[in-house]
Amino acid sequence: MTRPSALGLTQLATWFENPPAEFRPMVFWIWNGDLNRDEISRQIRSFRAHGLGGFFVHPMGERFRLHDFIRGMSPPYLSPEYFALVRHATETAQREGLYLWLYDEGGWPSGSAQGQVIAGRRDLRRLVLTVEHEPDPTSRPLHQTAAGGRQLYFYERPGGPHPDLLNPEAVARFIQLTHEQYARCVGEFFGTTIPGMFTDEPSVGAHVGSDCLPWTPRLPDEFARRTGRELAPLLPLLFSADALGFDPQQVFSPQEVWRARIAFCDLWTDLFHEAYWRQLNDWCAAHNLLHTGHVGGEDHLETHATAGFGHFFKTAGSLHAPGVDVIWRQVFPGRHNEEFPQLAASARHLVDPSMPRPDTGGRWENLTVSESFAVYSFGLTFEQMRWVTQFQFVRGITMLAPMAYYYTLDGGRLYGTMSHLGEGNPLWDHWPDFSAYVGRLSLFCRQRAASPRAGLLYPIEALWAEGDARRRAQIIDETHEIAAALVRAHVPFAYVDARHARTDPAGTLLAAPSARPYYAACDLAPQPRELPESVQWCVPTARECGALRSPDLPARADQALRVAEFELPGGRAWLLVSEADRPLRLEALRDHLLAEHRATALIAWDPESGRRFDLVKSPPPELAPGAAVVWTLGSSSGPIERLEGPPSEVVAAVTGDWTLTPVESFVLDERHMPVRRSQDLPSPCRLARLQAWEEVGYEAFAGTMAYETTVSVSARQARAAVWLDLGLVRHVACASVNGEQLGSRLWPPYCFALQRSLRAGPNRLRVAVTNTLSGQVLRPDMLAQAAERGWRNAYVERAEPMMREALPSGLLGPVRLLAGAGA
Repeated sequence: MTRPSALGLTQLATWFENPPAEFRPMVFWIWNGDLNRDEISRQIRSFRAHGLGGFFVHPMGERFRLHDFIRGMSPPYLSPEYFALVRHATETAQREGLYLWLYDEGGWPSGSAQGQVIAGRRDLRRLVLTVEHEPDPTSRPLHQTAAGGRQLYFYERPGGPHPDLLNPEAVARFIQLTHEQYARCVGEFFGTTIPGMFTDEPSVGAHVGSDCLPWTPRLPDEFARRTGRELAPLLPLLFSADALGFDPQQVFSPQEVWRARIAFCDLWTDLFHEAYWRQLNDWCAAHNLLHTGHVGGEDHLETHATAGFGHFFKTAGSLHAPGVDVIWRQVFPGRHNEEFPQLAASARHLVDPSMPRPDTGGRWENLTVSESFAVYSFGLTFEQMRWVTQFQFVRGITMLAPMAYYYTLDGGRLYGTMSHLGEGNPLWDHWPDFSAYVGRLSLFCRQRAASPRAGLLYPIEALWAEGDARRRAQIIDETHEIAAALVRAHVPFAYVDARHARTDPAGTLLAAPSARPYYAACDLAPQPRELPESVQWCVPTARECGALRSPDLPARADQALRVAEFELPGGRAWLLVSEADRPLRLEALRDHLLAEHRATALIAWDPESGRRFDLVKSPPPELAPGAAVVWTLGSSSGPIERLEGPPSEVVAAVTGDWTLTPVESFVLDERHMPVRRSQDLPSPCRLARLQAWEEVGYEAFAGTMAYETTVSVSARQARAAVWLDLGLVRHVACASVNGEQLGSRLWPPYCFALQRSLRAGPNRLRVAVTNTLSGQVLRPDMLAQAAERGWRNAYVERAEPMMREALPSGLLGPVRLLAGAGA
């Protein structure tokens, strides 16, 4: 296969209508039931039929969080029978032309092999360092000292039922128990059907500025070796005021506290990188696998200092394919959204050139992965999925990994992470269209991104150093303020850390002024970390942003337009995404690009239809709220269509009686399994006007209903009408006129080209509408039963309000026939 990073327009055009599997969504497939070969094969065939490119085998260990997930899988995780099923799934995926990604744990977080790493090896368990004010007569302190008028005793303590991921031996045992067994089972598929291995949310479980520190026995010696200083005298500077009984910054100077905290955090993060991330990266590269995954809590800078994963670019950012987790509406339309997906994209600019990488034959260049949609609830719609996907893709994510498809929903396992996307979800039948949409976006986003024009400081050292929550919040707010200013001004930027400040790709670093003292005051031997004097320590003004804006974007480009630029052989491409609540006009951008590049060819690529349009001969249509389009310079083979004018006037309003007929329903049975029914459905009803299902007695209906009516038009109206506009639909619509299918729409605008299917006289209009599973899950008897049987978990509590937002359901209109421009 041609390397995706070097694809020309002709190859892109060949793949755009039907993207290859490697660009399509890769779903997390939760193995949580009694597994058997026939059902595994059937579900893999279903993945292919619904347009997915592959899947992550996510084993839900037989002992993993049973209070939340009811029951794990059978056979047991890592048993010979389990590996036999993994091989069967791999062989089936190969036959079906899909990719199978391995997942390195039996649940999460990664690193324990479901407890087997420390079984019989107490020396490999996680440790923390605590501070106490009285000696413990049962154990010897690691160190004791007087500070702040108190006697302090420091003890190594067990840090929970997890291995010590700062210990290379513990990680080597993890690899032996998991990765090596996968290599023996399916190693001949590595690098082909199996592209890589996923690691999920590993951490050390403690942080500086609290009542316990990350710890491993070799830390003192490594600290002395790497910094030339003894660690023991610095221990009182590392704990919280509550743990110490005094504020360390009132006993020691702020600079002393900052130096100690930054040096300690820098060291344990380096040890974490060397023991876990680098060791796993190297193993995967040696076995021709990509190493991908994410940490827990990367969505907010506050948790970068507290979630136990350390410096992002040394841990998750050091993966072959960095990733993020988008869970419970961390990204969602209509709310404040952080720019954290850009962390994973930025990691590609800071890659360690000494890190071995697998030879993937060019299939997986520029890969950044997002595990998305866990705990987005059964009210999640395609319109919301599109918005969340595009928010990430325009910020540098290039592969969507939806969470999740559950092997079984039986016996309360429906609830799980409140995010089952597959069979039993009424929207599953429409995934082929969404999968193709995502694949078309990924096809371009996987190309080489244009170089960032600015670097934004990743202020991890400042967050480590500062013990005051208000000061940390100020640093975080100012960092977000800069990011938002750059985004509004269309300045492509990457996060950079202090290590890379001197080699920032733009030569300019924009940083929150609150962060500067931590770098200016802390001489961290043996390599000072002061940033260069040429650095700009200010929130960029509009003028400064203007100087950094890409020349391909005019100064008056709408601030709600998001743009990602890509380099193609002999040309360029732009992904344009609307994050506005109104249509965006693009004529000025079109004219600017044609003039800036003296271009004679500019093509619009529509990811929804797979069609391409000439932007030189006709003006671009408005970009609808939440929509996306790709523009490219240069011509390519294949049909380039002329854009049709937008609807210009109403030919006729469709009014009168409608018949509302249930077509297919999904009903929760006594074990809360959604059962698909096409018979014994509720009776049809007549509507004098369009109404939501809940208004006419179908409060709990989940599935598909058909609205049917007759619309009479004159010969002139039949000739003039070009579009059928359904108005408001909740949530998917498939339309036909006189039995001729017009297609389906997953999101607004619910507008269909009539293609001369309308005729003078009476016409039969049918609109089939599909909603979400929310109505069934929210049934009062189902909620009561779930609580009584112990199936309600924290995810259910969080997701219930989201499901209520998915109601009401149905076709709400107004329904109109529209003329095209110039009619």
